[in-house]
Amino acid sequence: MGKTLSIYRKLTKIPGGKKIFSKVLTFRVPYFSTIHPRIEELQSGFCKVAIKDRRSIHNHLKTINAGALCTLSELTVGLAVEASLPDNLRWIPRG
Repeated sequence: MGKTLSIYRKLTKIPGGKKIFSKVLTFRVPYFSTIHPRIEELQSGFCKVAIKDRRSIHNHLKTINAGALCTLSELTVGLAVEASLPDNLRWIPRG
């Protein structure tokens, strides 16, 4: 089990744990804070993330911006993969 999944499971045992996990995640990776995500469910190979339909993610046509949807999908898939990998592996190259 990955470190991220382990942290998620520990935090979701306490009241407000999903909100805390989501805030910690966006603090660690500030780019994702632009969509204000809420991690609803995380398990190996599966992730469910929700965002509120707020003005800040809309374009001039009053529809959700494609960039916000891409950010949401990047976060969701990234967490699903991260939760699936063993502790000794990384899915994002470093260095």
